[in-house]
Amino acid sequence: MSKKKAVPASLHAELSEYTALLRALKTRDLLDLTTQLTTPEITRRAEWDPSFPPPSSSPAPSPPVAGPSRQKRDQWTRWPLPVKDVYIPQWSLDDEIAVIARKCIKNQLDSLDIDRVQPATLYSDLDTTT
Repeated sequence: MSKKKAVPASLHAELSEYTALLRALKTRDLLDLTTQLTTPEITRRAEWDPSFPPPSSSPAPSPPVAGPSRQKRDQWTRWPLPVKDVYIPQWSLDDEIAVIARKCIKNQLDSLDIDRVQPATLYSDLDTTT
């Protein structure tokens, strides 16, 4: 048997950094919900899992097996989420930021010296929506 060749320390550090970068990119891609929803599952899985067979050689899907193992999976959340399960918020991010900004400005105005500021005009500016 032959021994593995030792990798020089400088090259080892560079390879470690490269590996960490690849892991970070893979994690970022996996956590990006929009990519998960728009990329077909077969392509995405084949991209990250080299053991996954190519689409042409994959067998037809078999019907789900009913049994005790299936019952354990009832509470699992599928990932990526199906489009019908993605919650569409009532408020946009701009609306949420505007509400938080109004509250912060109102708190700052309440703590200011009332004699120097005309609060009526400032409060009316806060009530207008953009």
